[in-house]
Amino acid sequence: MNRIVLLSSIKLNVKKYLIIHNYPAKKNIFNFLLLKLNTFFVNIAKPKIITVSENCKKELIVQKYFKKIKVIYIWIDINFKKKKKLKIKSNIINISYFGKIQERKGLHLLVEALNEIKFKNIYLNIYGEGDEVYKKKLIFKNKRKNFFLNFHKPVSDITRFLALTNILVLPSIKYESFGMILIEAMRQKVPVICSNSGGMKEIVRNNFNGLIFKNNNVNDLKKKLLILINSNSKRKEFGKQGYLTFKKKFTNKIFIKNYQNLIYER
Repeated sequence: MNRIVLLSSIKLNVKKYLIIHNYPAKKNIFNFLLLKLNTFFVNIAKPKIITVSENCKKELIVQKYFKKIKVIYIWIDINFKKKKKLKIKSNIINISYFGKIQERKGLHLLVEALNEIKFKNIYLNIYGEGDEVYKKKLIFKNKRKNFFLNFHKPVSDITRFLALTNILVLPSIKYESFGMILIEAMRQKVPVICSNSGGMKEIVRNNFNGLIFKNNNVNDLKKKLLILINSNSKRKEFGKQGYLTFKKKFTNKIFIKNYQNLIYER
């Protein structure tokens, strides 16, 4: 549909914009030809290219698909239906992950790190679907039973389950151009941990509004988990700073303002 619209707009005297949310994960002949086709359409239609993070912009430029690209961050509404305040038992730590169950998401790192942490009543709740073989691998890795591993179906009302979350972890290894769940957690003052891969480090500032661990590094992830598991005050501090970051950079009002500036610029 995007390509048809681009072709249809070639002879129309209108402004054209192409928004790219990600870059191809796999390098194969199909993606190579698809990108060549996309580049051909862009060179003819000459739209302004917009993407969702500096990381995605860098990848697109490095791979020589497009040249001039503007970054406008993804947004979520600052207003959401607040649930009744749920009490979480002080002796329980609920760690949540929302997204695809795939190796590139680094969930095995999270399981391995939690295997090394001796703390009673840690619950790792994984909400999503995906690779069943990888899912079995995660279950097998939980051999020490130091924590409770629970799999759940994808949820439509994330706010409800974030209200039950003490720590949100996004341990992606690669192909994470932004990480929208991070700002969803920040909106609800849930402290976050992520890897330094992709666009996530544009959202999270280490030891300020969350914690960042070295990509694909179990030991560093373990250290970051221990900081938040052992300190309720740190969880509150990062939750508060995360919320302020969200209000400053990732609301619908800021998003609309950025697009208005783009549309009306000469």
